[in-house]
Amino acid sequence: GTRAALETLRNAPAAESDDALLIFTSGSSAEPKAVRLTQEGLLRTARAIGERQGIRPSDRFWFASPLFFVFGCSNALPNALVHAATLCLQERFEATSALEFIERHRCTVYYGVAPITRALAASPDLAERDISSLRTGTANATPEDLRLAIEVLGVNQVCNAYGMTEGYGHSAITSCTDPASVRIGSQGRALATQE
Repeated sequence: GTRAALETLRNAPAAESDDALLIFTSGSSAEPKAVRLTQEGLLRTARAIGERQGIRPSDRFWFASPLFFVFGCSNALPNALVHAATLCLQERFEATSALEFIERHRCTVYYGVAPITRALAASPDLAERDISSLRTGTANATPEDLRLAIEVLGVNQVCNAYGMTEGYGHSAITSCTDPASVRIGSQGRALATQE
């Protein structure tokens, strides 16, 4: 049962240098290449990202992007796990259902990319939904998209970031305590896990 499965995991831990994920990326070359991410790098980077975002165990992440891409499997998922938070997965993004989902689950952590932020901000259903539970997270985007996340969606401590697959998702990120002008106009400082 579950007890036996947990015992098996405890007795066969992965080494820090063992591969955690093998993710394919094309970057600017448009040629697929495999990127190996280690157990240690994945966990340390996820912890560092969450610290910049101010993640707490009581937090509830909203995530509606594919988990197979680095934003999900190397960022949102391990971030929630290392901080003992809840990851609320919406199977497919659609603005109306996303607003209802965030309201129903009282999500506190926003994980959206620019097109998602714009779609939510433009949704006629936004005024009808209470998404005031959203506090922090990431809205990887242009300055205008960060402004929309803060001023229109009300994610007052949302962070901006720069990342790539080779850097475990986020390589640099603002702090949730930085002034809005810094978060809107910057992609933050490099994480201690990055060179």
